[in-house]
Amino acid sequence: IAALDEAETETCLTTLEPLVEAIELNISSPNTAGLRRFQDPDTLRGLLERLNASRQKPLFIKIPPYQDGASRENVMALVRVCREVGVTGITAINTVPVEDSRLAMGRGGLSGAAILQDMLRIVAEVRSEVGSAMVVNACGGIGSADDARRALDAGADTVQLYSALVYCGPGLVREIVAGLTSQS
Repeated sequence: IAALDEAETETCLTTLEPLVEAIELNISSPNTAGLRRFQDPDTLRGLLERLNASRQKPLFIKIPPYQDGASRENVMALVRVCREVGVTGITAINTVPVEDSRLAMGRGGLSGAAILQDMLRIVAEVRSEVGSAMVVNACGGIGSADDARRALDAGADTVQLYSALVYCGPGLVREIVAGLTSQS
């Protein structure tokens, strides 16, 4: 789900919950207008409290990447809100926003191997912030068992694949599982 407004998000949650094992709420898509208002900790708290009143399934919040101290502190404030209101886990991270006139909308998100290092750094920082209180799901640049192992070593409990699936196909999941199993 991409959070656009409270009522629409709640409707999506209640519609999808019977069909899924968990919900991931994306508050960080660089391509979705209006979405970033949920990157204000008080606004996010209001939304999550509203969702918690009816949700039955695990809820993960997908956070944005950050580079500097101010944006890092804002993201960590969002993570603290998630912990305080009882969200199941954090997915770190979404695509890195880029602006380029060659893109149809003029902006988009950098994904894949180019964001692996940012993801590893942020996963470690989120794990440090939440301790063992929440699940941390690593997302960004994972394309091999070695990448997945590095994410797990950084503090992730789970990993999520996107770009690598496009380039390598669904057999990549089997390869990563086999690689992780042989590394154990």
